[in-house]
Amino acid sequence: MRLALNVANAAQLRAALKRFRSNIVIYYWKIAADNLIVVNDGRRRLSYASGTSVVVRPSPGKAANAASQKAAKEENMIVLKWISIALLALIGLGAAAFAWLIATRPDLSEFENYYARPAQSAVTVRFFGTSSMLFSDGETNIMIDGWFTRPSTLAMAFGKVDPDIAAIESGLARLGNSSVAALIPGHSHLDHAMDVAEVAKRTGAMLIGSQSTANIGRGGGLPEQQIKIVEDGETLRFGDFAVTMIENRHFVFPNDAFKEADPFIREPLTPPVPAYAYREGKTYSILIEHPGGSALVHASAGFKEDALRDVDVDVVYLGVGFLASQTAEYQEAYWGEVPTATRAEGVYVIHWDSFSQPIADIGDRPAAPNRLWNDLFGMRAGASVDYALNKAKASGIDAALLPMWEAVDAFTVAAPPREAAQ
Repeated sequence: MRLALNVANAAQLRAALKRFRSNIVIYYWKIAADNLIVVNDGRRRLSYASGTSVVVRPSPGKAANAASQKAAKEENMIVLKWISIALLALIGLGAAAFAWLIATRPDLSEFENYYARPAQSAVTVRFFGTSSMLFSDGETNIMIDGWFTRPSTLAMAFGKVDPDIAAIESGLARLGNSSVAALIPGHSHLDHAMDVAEVAKRTGAMLIGSQSTANIGRGGGLPEQQIKIVEDGETLRFGDFAVTMIENRHFVFPNDAFKEADPFIREPLTPPVPAYAYREGKTYSILIEHPGGSALVHASAGFKEDALRDVDVDVVYLGVGFLASQTAEYQEAYWGEVPTATRAEGVYVIHWDSFSQPIADIGDRPAAPNRLWNDLFGMRAGASVDYALNKAKASGIDAALLPMWEAVDAFTVAAPPREAAQ
């Protein structure tokens, strides 16, 4: 309803309100008529034509109100101050804990005597971290994964990542800048396939894998003629090497936060991108056969029942990343479906080491994962390696760890003497 005021009454109302604006509290107000009138009856009353009144009473004194408000304000400020101090302390403690987790690593020196001896045979393998390896018979080179970039934990968690060209070129130089016939990632996650386009460009390698791996190559500018998408069970030949790609299963994380809703890279992936953009694609067990022997590269600690029942190899390159975070039943099933099923005579334990330590800073031994990955995320490198070594011993087969960069026998586990490894 529109309120109509005549000029005189409006002026009187403004004057009345102005007189009492600093010391009145209106307890009751009701519009009861179109025309508001002001009655000066000596009782500080504003009335309507209908007779309904608004009583205007003096509020408590200004000084008392001001003192009360000041006290309340000071009390609130004290509370806010302590809340702020507590929050800052928590943030500081959290930052310090995070810094400690990414800066420190578990001591894995107990495994020093388990590293393989230098190569004695013609077919060798050179390991350069996680599950990246170069197989060679002196004529033909086959590279698994080819991952040289090691993004920081912060970049993987909060930023974007892309191939480290300097690390790639330095790593290839340490491997002799050899030409590579085939570059084969075990699947398409960052720690296996991130560098494939740049490595293939520099070595002339044919990139082998799933459609997801192909899309990493395409996004990195690799020409289509250097990309080969394979079928399950398909065998490819490179010199005297025969490589068979067997679809298998990735490690099953106990924590659902690590599971991918969509495991495929469905279009060319052009870096820089978030680390999670490198999705699994398809996971493979890679069977490598040669007149000098045979090996199965099984980089991820997952398994598909009976997937390897027709495979018979000399050596299994067994990934154990995160294995100790799974149940004892899972671990036993894993061992049964991989080393036992393939009747392997030896095991090289791989994919237990750091994802984030710059490769230039790693010496002749793989770097242990930092405590964020190891303790908080569940890699548990020491326990995972220990399980594999003890299980191999109980099974009566040789087992060893691979040193960085050094050539060791590819099809015979060049384990240290058993007494040295005790």
